[in-house]
Amino acid sequence: MMEKQQNQISRNITIKEYVNATRYGYLQGANGGFHNPYNHGFVKNCSDFLIRGYTDDEEITWPHLQQVAR
Repeated sequence: MMEKQQNQISRNITIKEYVNATRYGYLQGANGGFHNPYNHGFVKNCSDFLIRGYTDDEEITWPHLQQVAR
């Protein structure tokens, strides 16, 4: 289990994102393959997590449910 968590920390991705990558448009590159826009490289991803406990990534602004339902 620890190896999986380390792998995901080093790639700056959550388990939910990893498992559901095909469902999230922001995790798909121009060619339709997997692309994580929040992956800043092994060293920065790990140092952000270990030193600050978070990353400085911008949050995705999701539309309100009322806008999606239209």
